[in-house]
Amino acid sequence: MKRCVGFCFFLAALLPSFTAAADFGVNGTTLVRMEKQSYPGFAKKTLLPATQFLGIDSSGLYDGNLSLHLYGWKRADLADNSSEKGSTDSAFSYGYLRYRFPKANGEVKAGRFFQSDAGMITQLDGVSTRTDLPPAGLALSMFAGRPVPTDNGNSGDYLAGSRLSQRLAGVLEIGASMLREGGLNNNGPTTYRQIMGVDLWHRRGPSLELNGRSFYDTATSGFTEHLYSLSYKPHKTITLATDFQRTPLEHFFAATNLSRTPFVTNRRETFSSCGASATIALPTTAEVVIDYRHFKRDSRNASDRYGFDIRIPREPYLSGFGYHRTGAGNLKTGSETDFSSYHELRGYTLYRKGKIDGSLDVIAQLFDDAIFGKDHGYELQASCGYHLMPELKFSVDLSIGDNPLVENEFKGLARVTFAFDKLIIKGVDK
Repeated sequence: MKRCVGFCFFLAALLPSFTAAADFGVNGTTLVRMEKQSYPGFAKKTLLPATQFLGIDSSGLYDGNLSLHLYGWKRADLADNSSEKGSTDSAFSYGYLRYRFPKANGEVKAGRFFQSDAGMITQLDGVSTRTDLPPAGLALSMFAGRPVPTDNGNSGDYLAGSRLSQRLAGVLEIGASMLREGGLNNNGPTTYRQIMGVDLWHRRGPSLELNGRSFYDTATSGFTEHLYSLSYKPHKTITLATDFQRTPLEHFFAATNLSRTPFVTNRRETFSSCGASATIALPTTAEVVIDYRHFKRDSRNASDRYGFDIRIPREPYLSGFGYHRTGAGNLKTGSETDFSSYHELRGYTLYRKGKIDGSLDVIAQLFDDAIFGKDHGYELQASCGYHLMPELKFSVDLSIGDNPLVENEFKGLARVTFAFDKLIIKGVDK
């Protein structure tokens, strides 16, 4: 990682040498977090980590079509260690060059970046490219490289894939994709994964939109995921939405270290959920959202979550409150409940005027059956921010709470955010 970081910042230092003038932006966030931890049966801890996030973006390089993007972070603990990695930690999130071609909507990207394909997001050291193809609406994208090593040590030796899609008249797009990751070391049923899938997007007028995708792992001969959603607006004040998810866990976790841990057992079972919501805009400019979701896993009975939220915009405030009920099912093998059913109440308000913004959020949970002797939990969050200038903001967040797992929790966060994106680099003439 250090080699990659050094190389990318070496490129950044060379910017003036291959551009006459470029847009240059620097953005970042400085966080100082405070937390008092008090878990039953464990020693109390005081956490005070300071983290700096920093990003650099430059466009208009070379012939105007080249851009450079860098982002990373570093943490240092000012009190007890907040991570098992020790008192300091850092990561280089991404650093890549991207060239956009003048024709065919083409681009090529090289370096470290996040690749999203076949239902997964992977941090990759490699190359990706895309371009439009004839006939109109046809597009092809490809990528190849080495996955960035993860904490669980289950990154493969290589990852490659592609997606071919066809868009028709701006109302329908169908895509087919595949990827293969080899060299996995997870002691699971396979040492690789090879996923093939299809995705769909359809819009019918301004009122109906459908999204969906299904993926199949040929290494384990099973579907890994089905995910579909549909939204419909029968009236300008009403929006209806529904979605469905089905995940066979045996195939979904086959290529990860989770496949053999107590947290994700290797049962041949399926997790599924479906839900629906209705959003209604009232004549008073308030908005009501009514929602319902059903969860099911083969080894357990079903559970349901349903309720409502009301949002009330009144400049300079945006306020809301809501209620939800979660009903827990019982284990099929006994009378023990998976978790206690509970009522959830929430209220919040946001404020913004001039250079000042703030928020107040209260959430409470009332359990049907006591958990570790407690029949309720709550959390109160408050924040206040001040824009010192349009590109620079300082804010403070505070929260207190209590629940069956944490006693008298207190957390604080100080944040400085800056974004300067209109700087100019002057280079040498070509």
